[in-house]
Amino acid sequence: MAEDRVDLVHDKALIVDGRDPTHLMYLFTREEKPDYYDSMREGGLTAILVDAIWLYDDFADLARNLSTWYTRVAERADRLAIAHSVAQVHKAKAEGKTAFILTAQNSDWVEEDLSLVPMAKRLGISVSQVVYQSKNAAGDGCGEKNDSGLSKFGVSLVHAFNDAGIVIDLSHAGPNTALDTIRESRQPVIFSHSNAKALCNAPRNVDDETLVALAAKGGVIGASAYNQVIAPGADETGATMDQFIDQIDYMVNKIGIDHVGFGLDAGEGRTELEVRTLHSKARGLGKAPKVRYLPDLDERRKAKNLTRALLRRGYSEEDAQKILGGNFLRVFKEVWGE
Repeated sequence: MAEDRVDLVHDKALIVDGRDPTHLMYLFTREEKPDYYDSMREGGLTAILVDAIWLYDDFADLARNLSTWYTRVAERADRLAIAHSVAQVHKAKAEGKTAFILTAQNSDWVEEDLSLVPMAKRLGISVSQVVYQSKNAAGDGCGEKNDSGLSKFGVSLVHAFNDAGIVIDLSHAGPNTALDTIRESRQPVIFSHSNAKALCNAPRNVDDETLVALAAKGGVIGASAYNQVIAPGADETGATMDQFIDQIDYMVNKIGIDHVGFGLDAGEGRTELEVRTLHSKARGLGKAPKVRYLPDLDERRKAKNLTRALLRRGYSEEDAQKILGGNFLRVFKEVWGE
């Protein structure tokens, strides 16, 4: 693979990482990862969906945690932005910046008060999961033994997200809850960081029926570089880039090139203590895998490895750019209305 071609495609692409949990520890320590911002810039990331709040924040804590994001980005305004629209993502690209898209990986912040949903959107929440791993008022997570699907409140929450222009994310939802959400939503939804269950039977992965339903609604799934969801046994031995691209290939062949992106789900610079802490605090998540991240994509500075692998596998430049970010941006434009 000619490196000048890789450079051309990578530099031209609007690269959107669908999941970056690096900042979760900041919510507890208020300590930055010093190398992270350089890693982002070296990787050429245009936009990143970041965990802006803790999994179980109430609305007051949501507001407090979002305020830290605006402060941190303002302190680095020469290289960072917060994007609430696709136009702002394009602007960040033109200015050589990386745009953060502020997300929530759970909906506990709603506090079963739907009037808070449009206010959260005004404060900056652009993407939210309905449920994270365990049961909540809206539905069941993928870590539950049984999955009853969306609750009556959950149906109302989906419609409230639609009305507010918040993109719905289903990466930690149970299979019935995910299917119910896809059917109830008037807009396309995403799985920001999941893979195909057909290739790796992990709880967070998505079966073929749900993939087809997702695509029929116009949604996108972001292939995850978290070893546990790439291939059987990869949580113990590690996965390879070829196995990761196999996941992308499978989903593209199943639901089409317009419905696959990527969400690395790699927390940069984490110590083993931090990993254990997060897993102990996240309900239903279980212990961390022995080998967490795909080595070729465990830092954002390595993002060009994905571009190279897609081109090597035979994807055209146009199709590679869709996977690298174009597909997510299509959904965001439709839901955000900009």
